Amino acid sequence: MERLVIACRRLSVRLTADRRRFTVLCLLTGVAVIFWGRLVFIGSPQQAASAQSVTDVQVVDPIKATPKAPVRVVLPERPDRDPFSVDAGFFPIAEETTTQWANSPKSPAPRADLTAEAASSLRLGATLPPSAAVIDGATVRVGHTVAGSSESRFTLVEVHRTHAVLDANGRQFVLRME
Repeated sequence: MERLVIACRRLSVRLTADRRRFTVLCLLTGVAVIFWGRLVFIGSPQQAASAQSVTDVQVVDPIKATPKAPVRVVLPERPDRDPFSVDAGFFPIAEETTTQWANSPKSPAPRADLTAEAASSLRLGATLPPSAAVIDGATVRVGHTVAGSSESRFTLVEVHRTHAVLDANGRQFVLRME
């Protein structure tokens, strides 16, 4: 074992002692690595996968090399759940309390129809229950106001998974995601 170590040291000293020999050794090693890499990648070319728009997929058993019956794949047009919603199983939501508006004074709004029109012009983009919602592209927190059209101001009261509740002059409006 000692002889092998000594022989390796002597060889490395001989190869690195002369600059020309060392340069030639480095160049030949680089060329060998390039050729070796080409052989490896040409010997096993990369495989490409592509998706087809056809819903019938032919399944081939690799052991018997005979095709099985086609499998029909049915994909829904819309996802079953919102991928951005918070899962209540991992993050439980405290019991929601609804505000009792029966005791609050309701002032008759002279522009009730204009307020309803302004509420219908608002668009709910996303909900972040229980504290915020994206209304007309702006993030609004519970208790803050949203400016609607025709000088109407709405206060965000509650945020649920699929809708948000707004209040304007004692009237409540529900915005739903489309």
